[in-house]
This record gives sequence, structure tokens and C-alpha cells, in this order.
Amino acid sequence: MAIIVLLSVTLLAFNIVVSVHSIGTNRTYLIKKDFLSGLKGGEFTIYDSTGKQQQYRMESKFGITHDVRLFAGKSKKEVLARLKAKVTAVMYKATITILDANSNQWKNGTITQNFKIVGNKFMIEYGGRQISMEGKAFSLDTAFRDQSGGNILAQFRKRISSLFWRNKYDLQVISDRLPDAIYFLGVAARDHSNAKIHRG
Repeated sequence: MAIIVLLSVTLLAFNIVVSVHSIGTNRTYLIKKDFLSGLKGGEFTIYDSTGKQQQYRMESKFGITHDVRLFAGKSKKEVLARLKAKVTAVMYKATITILDANSNQWKNGTITQNFKIVGNKFMIEYGGRQISMEGKAFSLDTAFRDQSGGNILAQFRKRISSLFWRNKYDLQVISDRLPDAIYFLGVAARDHSNAKIHRG
């Protein structure tokens, strides 16, 4: 009995330490897709956790490929990031460019969809890091995971109401290792890929 109690206390302590280490940061956003975007790719408004204060805006350009720009607030004067998809037969591929807030320099990366029979998986390369963006089969949850250590950096959940109305995503950022723009663009890529599948 004493051994069981000791093991329980040890596991509890371990879980507390892991949780504290993982969280560090905890920002949440509500990402709402526009109901109509015409012939363009999906467009999104990004709010704070209350869903009332607009923080960012993602808009698409007309073209044969998915082309998204991220703006701060309601202004469309300054581009903070861009995603430009490549023409591919099946799997999604795109380049990303993000304005680094510290250096004020543009940094490049890629988002590439990996083949999976069930579920979905994308690989993001940015700033010398490899991040997986993966969702299990029949799950509304998707996690961004640092491949060097396996830590979850952010995660988002597609709301069930999206099955009947416009898509809404709850994004939780739990690490400051990467700019939030990466996660916004990741949501846009995943949403576009899913929409393409549903269109056939």
C-alpha cells in the first residue's frame, strides 16, 4: 500500500513539473473564417480569447494557388507574414515569409503536407527548426510539435459548430519559441487543404 501511495505521489509531482515546464506562455486566439470569400482562398479574422477584440487579419489574393497575407489589427497597411502555395497535384506545399519582430528582417520557411492514410500531418521548417502539425483521424484537435524535443508549442481545435456553419478554430500558444504567425498560417494551410479535399 505504501509503495502505491509513493508511486502516485511521484507521478503527480512529475505531471505538475511537466505541465509547468510546458505551459510557460498561454495565449489563446479565436480564428473565424469568413463565410464567403468568392473565388479566393479562405480569409480569416483572428480575435483574442473573448472573440471580441480583433488582433489580426488573414486575407487571400486571387490566383491559381493559395496566397495568404497576415496583417495586424484591422489595418491592411503592413504585412506581417505571407504564405504562398505551390502548384501540386495532391499534397499541399507552400513557402512562408514572416517579419521577425526582434531583427525586423524577413525570414523564410516552408509548409509541406505529408502523406497519411488516416489523419493529417504537415511539416513546417522555419528558423532552423522542424515542427510537425498533426491531427489524428476523426479528431478536431491539431498540435504543433517541435521535432527536436517533442514538446508541443501550440495546438488548435476546430469547433463542432464548424460542421454546420463557417469554420472556427480555438488556438492555444504555449511557447514563445516561434512567432504566432507560424500557427496562424498553419491553420490557414490546414483549412485550405481540407476544403480542397471536400471539393474533390
